[in-house]
Amino acid sequence: MRSVNLFAEHMISLIGYEKTGNGSTESGLTVLDNYWKTKFDIHGMHVNDGSGLSRTNAISATNFVALLIEMNKSNNSKAFVNSLPVAGVSGTLRSLCKGQTAHNRMHAKSGSMRRIKSYSGYINAISGKKYAFALIVNNHSCSSSTLTRKMEVVFNTIAAISLNFSCHYFGPKFFQTSIRSTDHFRHNTFFRKSRSCIYFYDIWNIFDNHEINSGN
Repeated sequence: MRSVNLFAEHMISLIGYEKTGNGSTESGLTVLDNYWKTKFDIHGMHVNDGSGLSRTNAISATNFVALLIEMNKSNNSKAFVNSLPVAGVSGTLRSLCKGQTAHNRMHAKSGSMRRIKSYSGYINAISGKKYAFALIVNNHSCSSSTLTRKMEVVFNTIAAISLNFSCHYFGPKFFQTSIRSTDHFRHNTFFRKSRSCIYFYDIWNIFDNHEINSGN
């Protein structure tokens, strides 16, 4: 499925119109906030447009993962996952992790602006478990292509997980350690000026260990 910013903006207005009779962006965003705050803690989350291009938006990795967990429980879960590009296969992820561990194991949405790059979605690990994740990097000092290669290390690490993890938050130290563990990334000046975080949750555990098939 293509990501079209104009469609996203109009969708917010349509939501507002359908629910309140007011088709403004503000109306749609109010409906959105009122819905999601019944599902997870939206404290600190600020959404000011439909496309995500506003510099005043503020959404944490924790917020993204909470949303992904809720969508995984939704009756629309399959349609939602199928709308996401697949690493090494399709859309904006067709070149990401190609031929690597996360190839065809990661369904995610990418997002980027100047000095910002992020991915959030699901990774089906080799263990058969499914992980919701979000990785956001702000104010990076390296090139976009270099940053992508650094982020691939993290995605491949999650895809290779075989232990029974539950809930983890990793800041820059984990990110840096993961990259230093490979021969390809020995220079880490990138981390001196950037802020990065990754949050991922083992969805397999939140349903009393009833494993989610990788196709869901």
